[in-house]
Amino acid sequence: RLQQILLNLLCNAIKFTEKGSVTLSCRLLSVEDGVRIQFMVEDSGTGISSQDLDHLMKDFGQVGSSVAQRHCGTGLGLVISQHLLKAMGTKMEIESTPGLGSRFFFSLQCPGELYLPPMEIKGKQALIIHSCHQHFAFAQSLCESLGMQVCRLQSLQVAQLLLRRAGAGIRQHKFHVVLCEARLFNDLDDDSD
Repeated sequence: RLQQILLNLLCNAIKFTEKGSVTLSCRLLSVEDGVRIQFMVEDSGTGISSQDLDHLMKDFGQVGSSVAQRHCGTGLGLVISQHLLKAMGTKMEIESTPGLGSRFFFSLQCPGELYLPPMEIKGKQALIIHSCHQHFAFAQSLCESLGMQVCRLQSLQVAQLLLRRAGAGIRQHKFHVVLCEARLFNDLDDDSD
């Protein structure tokens, strides 16, 4: 069920975001009486007016914009997601601003305990290779909240050179974590290693 809900939300976000970004994030809210997790799909797409938000969650509801009409569809994905969430004991919430994008989010209570093995990462080096400042800032804040030091690059080729030097002992420190934007791999030549 969760997979279907997230897939519906991500497909809609991608459909209505001609340029910008679509982000799926998960956040641990609590570990009392099981684990409570918030899931959020955020986009920088067309956004939804407040009057259209009410109509959107009704069966087969769609917003009346020309963008929505251009993409067709029945509006059933959000309704199905809302019904599935209701059956799971929660509901979807929406925040949206026309022209700036939307946030669709919900939280789930899961039975069991959360066990995280001890990690000694404080002071470790993280290399983040990303062209989007918003995504870099998110990854940077996550790494820094864990006590890591962060280095940012926007070019995979420069990162490869830096990693080779670190591996050869030319640099004083090595990177313990490397986070890289997948799209950058498409820009590589076939003969690069």
